[in-house]
Amino acid sequence: MMRLCFVLSALSLSWFCAGHGHSADTTEPFDKGAIDAEVYLGVADPGATTGAAVSDLVLGYGLTKRLSLVVGTSLEGGLSSGDFNAEIHLGGLCNVVNTEHFDLDLMLMNHGGGEDFQRWQAEPGVELNLDSDGQRQGVGLYLRTSVAFGTHPEKTDTGHRILFAWEVASTLGAYWTMSADHQLLVEADMGMVTRPESAFVFGGVAVGYNVVLTSWLELLNQVTLDVPQGEESVGYTLSLGVIMTL
Repeated sequence: MMRLCFVLSALSLSWFCAGHGHSADTTEPFDKGAIDAEVYLGVADPGATTGAAVSDLVLGYGLTKRLSLVVGTSLEGGLSSGDFNAEIHLGGLCNVVNTEHFDLDLMLMNHGGGEDFQRWQAEPGVELNLDSDGQRQGVGLYLRTSVAFGTHPEKTDTGHRILFAWEVASTLGAYWTMSADHQLLVEADMGMVTRPESAFVFGGVAVGYNVVLTSWLELLNQVTLDVPQGEESVGYTLSLGVIMTL
């Protein structure tokens, strides 16, 4: 039931804070030989002048029972301005420990985007899962942490310069599987960024409701409350995800 639906955005805090359309969920490898197609759409602060639309497209393939590859693209832009930026993503996930009540997953993602694709990041991460049931049919907790490092374009009076930047992002979540096809999740995202200046960032709190419609189709719904930083105002994001297993 649970897939790589965080992988394009929740790993990297800067991508997450931009409001990408990922959905609350844990991370699991794809079945061996299976192809997963995932689409996520989101609207941040609809009706506001700062409102934004975001979308993610993810394609994944299960190489083995424990190893999966993923490639994706993201599109984000202002609802009023109509200006959109594209990003690309490539990486993989490996399940290294899988027991009845404890799982450990390692992942590595690479991101490219920004103006003229001048921003690139490598992002290794880890996820720990504690589950009351080995098939995740009960309740559980999960913690994801990653470190992203790479280039960060910065505008200057004479043009722009390319700087090095790193970020730490963490997600603490809990899930409750109400029945075989219905699951409720709660997540909180936080981390540390170094550009444009070093700061601790609390991304927000998300509530997700995931429903398995058929053996090959899953629907993910999420509402995120963005916690204001400094002089920012409270915002929210509505997102919808669809997972198709081919």
